[in-house]
Parts: sequence; C-alpha cells; structure tokens
Amino acid sequence: MKRIHSILEGFLSIDLRTLAFVRVMTGMVIIIDLLSRSADLSAHYSDAGVIPRSFLLNASNEWTFSVFALGGSYIFVSAMFIFTGIVALLLALGWRTRLMTLVAWIMVMSLQNRNPLICYGGDSILRMMLFWGMFVPWGAKYSVDSLRYGFNRLSDHLPNKVFTVGTAGLALQVLYIYIFTALFKNGPEWHSEGTAVYYALTIDELSSRFNHIGRMIPLDVLKGLTWSVLAWEWVGPLVLAWPNWRVRLFGIFGFIFLQMGFNVFLVLGLFPVFATLAILVFIPSEVWDRLGARFITDRQRNLRIYYDPECGFCQHMVIALNRFLLFDSAKLLPASDDQQASDNVRIENSWTVQDAQGRSFVKGAALVQVIAHSPLFWPLAKLLRVLTPALNTAYRLVATDRPTWPSFRPFPNGIISTYSVTMSIPSIILATWCLMYVTLFNMHRYDVEKLPIPKSLYWVSGLFKVDQNWAMFAPAPYRADGWYVIPAVLANGDTVDIFRNGAPVNWERPERAAADFRNTRWSKYLRTIRKGKYAGARKHYINWLRKEWDDNHPPEQHLKRFTMYFMLENNLYDWQTEPPKKVHLWTKECANSSGSESQKEKQ
Repeated sequence: MKRIHSILEGFLSIDLRTLAFVRVMTGMVIIIDLLSRSADLSAHYSDAGVIPRSFLLNASNEWTFSVFALGGSYIFVSAMFIFTGIVALLLALGWRTRLMTLVAWIMVMSLQNRNPLICYGGDSILRMMLFWGMFVPWGAKYSVDSLRYGFNRLSDHLPNKVFTVGTAGLALQVLYIYIFTALFKNGPEWHSEGTAVYYALTIDELSSRFNHIGRMIPLDVLKGLTWSVLAWEWVGPLVLAWPNWRVRLFGIFGFIFLQMGFNVFLVLGLFPVFATLAILVFIPSEVWDRLGARFITDRQRNLRIYYDPECGFCQHMVIALNRFLLFDSAKLLPASDDQQASDNVRIENSWTVQDAQGRSFVKGAALVQVIAHSPLFWPLAKLLRVLTPALNTAYRLVATDRPTWPSFRPFPNGIISTYSVTMSIPSIILATWCLMYVTLFNMHRYDVEKLPIPKSLYWVSGLFKVDQNWAMFAPAPYRADGWYVIPAVLANGDTVDIFRNGAPVNWERPERAAADFRNTRWSKYLRTIRKGKYAGARKHYINWLRKEWDDNHPPEQHLKRFTMYFMLENNLYDWQTEPPKKVHLWTKECANSSGSESQKEKQ
C-alpha cells in the first residue's frame, strides 16, 4: 500500500505555489469570461433576449438551477455580472478562499445554466476547476488568507507539495479532458484515413483569418498532423503527470502548443485560455524553486522592515507587503530592535525600511523601496518615486488616526501560527464520492449502454453540473458546414439580408462564414438552434432579431416579412464540397399588428 501511495503521490500531488497561481489565474479568467459575455448581456441573459426564462424552464433539466434566472431584466443581470466579477476578484486575492470558491462555482454554474445553448467545452473546464477548487488548499499561499500565518515565512509551516483526494480529483479531472477526447476520437478520420485535421480546417463556421494558410499545407502533411494530435492526446496525459519535472514541463508546453496551433487556424473563443488554465495545475515545484533562486536574491533577503509592535494594523500591513510584494523574502522586525527605527516611530510616527546598504526610508519613500525590491512589481517604483510627496501626505493622514486602527483585523480571530492543508474526514468522503462519480460519468459518456448511470443518481449531474463531454472534434470533425441567409422584405418594399446588417441578399458562400458571427458565443448559439432538438429556440431568436432590427431603423425600413435559411454544404476531401442546399428554418410575417407567423421546421 505504501508503494502504491508513493506512486500516486508522485503523479497526483500538486505544489501549493502552483495552486496559488492557478487560483489567481482562475479568478482572472472568470473576469475575462464575464467581460467577453457582457457585450451580449441583454441578448443572451435577459428575458428580452434569445433565451427568455419561459423557454429555459421548459428546456432545462429538472434539477438545474440558476441564480441568474431569478430575474429577467437588464439591470438584474448586470448586477449579477458585477457580483460575479467581485467574487472572482476576491478569489484571485485569496480572501475567504473556500467561501469565495464556493460562491464563484455557484455563480459560474448559474451563468452557464442561464443560457446553455452558447456554452462549449471550455465552460465545462472552468466550472470543474472551481468545483475541485473547493477540495484543494489553493488559498494556503500568496493570499489574504495566508496573512493568518503571522510574521513567519510560508515555508516555516507548509510543505511545498500536497497530496490529498482533492488534489487527485483536480489532477485527474484535467487528465480526463484529454484521455476521454482521445477515446471519443474513434472515427476513421482520426485513424485509418488520417483526414481529421483536414476536415477541421474545412469548417467555414470556425475558420480564422489565417485559415487559408492551413489550407496550403499538403494533404499528406495534414495526415501526419492528424495522427500526431491523436498520439499526443493519448501519451500527453502521462507526460503531463510524470513525476520528473522536466518531463512535466515538456507536457505542459506540448499541450499549450497544441492549443495555440488549433487557435491559429480556427476561431475557438476562450477555449484555449480555459484549457491552458487547466494544464497549469501540473507546474512542478522545481519551476518555482528555480524562479525563486533566480529572482529572490540577497538584495531582497537583506531588506529589513521595522514596524511599530504596538500597532496591530501596522503589523498586518507589513506582513501583507512582505508576502505579496517580496514573497516573504524580507526580514520583519519590531522597531524596538533598532534605535533609528524606534526614533522614527516616536518622532516621525512612521515605519522604517532599511536596504542592504544600511540606508533608511520612512513613510511613502519606504513603500517605494519595498516595491523597488519586489521581483515582480519593481517597474512601478519608477512611477511612484515621482509621487513620493503625495504618498507622504497619504501616509500622514493614515498615521494620524493610527490609534483607531489597531482594532482592524482581516480575520476575527487574528493571526494564527499554522494553516492546515489536510482534509477533514467528511470532506475526504465527499471528494472521494465525487471523484468516483465524475469518473463514472465520463465512462458513461463514452459507452452509454455498457456503463449506465443509475437513474437514482441523475440528479447529481443536474444539480451540481458535474456533467461533462470531451468529444471535441469527435468521433470526427463535422462536415455539415454552411452559412446563414435571412432575406427580409421591408416596409418600403426593399429586400435585404438582415443577418448581414442589411446587405443585398447573396446566396453564394461568403469568403469566411465565421466573420458573419458577432463572436464565438453567437456562433455556438446559431449552430445549436439549427439542430432539431433545439428548434423551439428559433422562435425566440427570430423575435429578438425583429425587435433588434426595428429598434435601430426608421419605420419605412421596419420588417414586413423575413425567412431564416441555412445554406447546408457538406465538405468533401481534397478541398471539394457538395452543392449547397437551402434549408428553411423559419418564416415570420410582420404585416399586421398581431405579428402572425408561419413555421416550417427542419426535419
């Protein structure tokens, strides 16, 4: 058993510094995701948009819930976006990390549940990173929570690596992405034919501005790339988790290169960002050790920061500055240990920073020196030196009220001397059960008949949103490509294509179909609603499209009648295609006040 435990620990343990870095990056990625979504806040998340709550209630799993669905107004949705962004920022800072992880998971899950028709695989990655984040100590280092450690260095209390059921769950979750996507790629395009990369490049709906460069690659080379991608997705997970740090680094850069390669030729939105975030979980300890040896030098180690021992607020501030700016490299000492520092407290009412040359700095100049010694933020010191007089003024304002500040505590129980990175028995049981369920669910996705999930457990995937599907370009890239044309007759008798902002109707293939979509979320939405399963959503898109057009045009250009078509074009080998077929999706008559409409669904 010890041998097995040792092997698993080598593969599935995670460095606490890596967890801290992933925590910060997760918070930042959530904010980036919110910003990218906010451009379509009303269209995608309000009752005035393409997915009103009335449709959502009928289309969603009975166990699915969404905080975003509690209101349908633009103001409510905006407030939810802002709240989620604040939670993400607090998570990145590591304030009440476990609580913020839980709230962030609920809010991100709710955001995705509010409009599932625009979600793709990257959203599942972000959601599951937060899910497993609740079981790992990613607030142990370089966080506001870590201020509980007091004046001691982080290394005095905590190991570099931790191995728990939580870290195993997080690591395996990342590995499952590539293990199961490799399993799902069982079509001949990925194996005997070797044409999968070719067919991926032919998808006009996803083609990037550089897609034409990919189409210049010889077909035989594309075959080699196909088999190389599949081979790497099989071997890569083992390389990524291998205990040797150089092998792990090779795996990390290998997967990043894979994501970058796809992103050059295909418009994949934030998927490469989400995927790269997950891969960072495997950054080995040696990377941080070498970075520390490179950037933490005697210059930082010989820096002395003297504080007023009778000021509780002062103590917390120097701990925070040393932890976040200097990575615990400076020496924190009470002013009573140095005569000049003691005089500065008594006369200048100030802390003191003393560099390796013995020069002392007080007030705002002391802060500038701390930043100047920071391995990460030192460029800011040049700007702040100019602002030193203003910093001195601000310092004096704070120092004047210092007697009222000692009661300030970021934590009600004050500073503690240790931080536990172990899991409680209930959390071990819960994490183990979740890991088993996630593993079973992925296996079930791969083979529904042989590996069924008991109906009594269906509620788990719906309520906790641990359902996931890693069938990316699997079993093969889809060939049913095409473009939308929505010809409309206006009140003045003109006929235009309202999908292309009123351009003349043109049934020919556009130069790049992906350019017709506002962004990848719209692209995903419009690919989804043309499926028969989601045909009911077309009505809401048509209604939104009519309102959007009429609100932005004078009465004589209001819509009288318009029809939604998809020009279906199947991609063939050697850069050939079948003749396009005009697929009718919906017709709306707007001639009378009742707005009567006729409907023809794709069978």
